[in-house]
Amino acid sequence: KYEVPNIRSRKYWGGTLNAELVYSYNGTNFNRSLRHNFFDGSKFKMIQPCSLYRTPDNRVMVAAGISEKEHGYFKESGGIGIYELRQDGFISLHAKNEGEFITIPMLYQGGDITVNANAGKLTCALYTDDSKQKPMNLLTHELISLDGFTHDLFNTFSGDSIEYKLNWKNSDLNSLTGKIIYLEFKITEGELFSVNGNLIPMMICDLARYHLHGIIPDIKGIG
Repeated sequence: KYEVPNIRSRKYWGGTLNAELVYSYNGTNFNRSLRHNFFDGSKFKMIQPCSLYRTPDNRVMVAAGISEKEHGYFKESGGIGIYELRQDGFISLHAKNEGEFITIPMLYQGGDITVNANAGKLTCALYTDDSKQKPMNLLTHELISLDGFTHDLFNTFSGDSIEYKLNWKNSDLNSLTGKIIYLEFKITEGELFSVNGNLIPMMICDLARYHLHGIIPDIKGIG
């Protein structure tokens, strides 16, 4: 984003250039997310990312043109900055002490579910709901605890990992393939960055279409 200075003369001189985060489903159309500087701009007036790459040890790096001076005045202070990004770590849910949250319903299609987290303690419990029995209830659904997938049976995570596999004592996650599930997390002193798996988020109308007609929503949430 180029922040134009509030002057009439020298249109392209002065002002700052900073990078914001955008995302795309198809590589052609991009959407803006949080509208603030993605990189620390406290020292530099100009940050222009030009290359993103992954190192042999699986770190995500960004090379950027940087300058302490404003647009048009960078000849004597320009340089190259190298930034490191945590994989899927551009945003997180943070718990200073203890925190918990539950996801929206998702269609689980088998395989591992992993979390990207850095926490003193993290546990997870799984639920389903009564949407299969009451698909036309378009206001709310009752949550149903899944036997064997409670917090006390979860193999507690503690530490820092970008892909910790969720697992429970004496229960096979793949036994839930084809079910609608909710993931409830409890976190102590840490951050949860992302949840990854073969999961399809379902809004309440998606649940009705899925149970009545077998329609699965696409990546945009449209059946």
